[in-house]
Amino acid sequence: MLKFFLLAIFILVHLAKATVYSVDSGYVVELTQVIHRHGARSPLPNFNKELICGYEYPCGYLNNVGMSMLRAVGAYVRHRYNDPSIVKKPFFPGRRYNASLVYSRSTAKQRTIQSSSAFLSGVFPDFSLPVPYTVELNRDTLLNPDVYPSVISRLLDAKAQKALLNPIVDSYFTWKQLEEVAAEALTTESCQDYDLRYECVVRLYDIASCYKATNKLDDMPKLKMALEGARAVNTRRFSYLFGYDPDNELDRIQGTVAHKLVDEIVENMYSYLSSPSYRMYEYSTHDSMLTPLGITLGDYSEGTIDVPFAQTYLIELLQNVADKTYHVRVLRGFPQENEAEEDREFSFVQTDIKWYCMTQGNKAYIPINNICPLQDFVRYINSTKPDTQGGFCVIQKDQYERLECPASVEDSLPLTRFCQQYRTVCPREACPEGLVLGAADLQCYPVVTSS
Repeated sequence: MLKFFLLAIFILVHLAKATVYSVDSGYVVELTQVIHRHGARSPLPNFNKELICGYEYPCGYLNNVGMSMLRAVGAYVRHRYNDPSIVKKPFFPGRRYNASLVYSRSTAKQRTIQSSSAFLSGVFPDFSLPVPYTVELNRDTLLNPDVYPSVISRLLDAKAQKALLNPIVDSYFTWKQLEEVAAEALTTESCQDYDLRYECVVRLYDIASCYKATNKLDDMPKLKMALEGARAVNTRRFSYLFGYDPDNELDRIQGTVAHKLVDEIVENMYSYLSSPSYRMYEYSTHDSMLTPLGITLGDYSEGTIDVPFAQTYLIELLQNVADKTYHVRVLRGFPQENEAEEDREFSFVQTDIKWYCMTQGNKAYIPINNICPLQDFVRYINSTKPDTQGGFCVIQKDQYERLECPASVEDSLPLTRFCQQYRTVCPREACPEGLVLGAADLQCYPVVTSS
């Protein structure tokens, strides 16, 4: 009888081991890639910076609420990828930071670097020193969309923005109302030009969203009332700056703004399949990169365009337990406040995302159960890449003229900020035919030929 009892125990134990990772109809997570916006920060005003931002957290800096947000994201990630129903073995068995398990990349901004540190302290509770990699901002084509020629050219097109955004402003506010809101928000100096009233509203939205995150918005009733209209203007502006239309020839040539980031995400998957190393890649960036990421995945919803603080994408490489094939799952969410807690505590909450994959017949589809074959995921991503080699640097003649680049060093003109930026990321396309770019000063020099 004892033999039968021991045999039954033996069988039950092994059955438990065999089914421990049979979640989601037989998929296990092999690799995860976490892409998040920084947490709540102080506003970014042009004027009255100390009055608007205060002294504890200077303008643009991550604040204590933002740190709590990212720690909550990290805690969720630790729990998810140590869950035996999701992974074969815990991704993070220890509580101390382990750089061999995680690759972290951030923009070279204080708020994203600190957000990366806060995130990692959630993943590794006994936190030590992190190793987030950064690249000089004006050369960071992976995580900084402000260096993208397509974004720069749209940003400089004030005529297009006025035509697009001012009617939205007028549907929510009179000029007198805007002046009153600006006065309350101490940003009157940014709201002097009626023609550029959309810029005023964008500034107000930044202040309002930052104050809302830190529970300061209730102290400014006019600004609070303006939040909905300001959000509508900012959302449409983001759609304009970072949008992608596959039916537009220039968009197809340039590709989506996030195509370099998604290319790296795919490369990381294939690197893992050929030689497993990191279990997680983390990218700490801005809302201006999270919006293009969602668009590159095929989602144009409000959750993509209006990015909350600490919004996070989890892009998982899965293996089918039965047939050993590889698949991809995309999750999205952001930390939300636990209302029952007296102190401000956050928990990560998943939100909806409608992303796409593509069949061999080039038919886009929404994945069933949020999972699609790796090849179909890659196929859809590739459909949003630049149509031509060097498409990243292609801009139209009128767009190039807005950069105000001197044709030659012989013009004796200084470089504008945007011209300098374009020539930094696109040195081959920077100069007219017959001229060559000077590496030191980014001016265009005549080609010297020997006799």
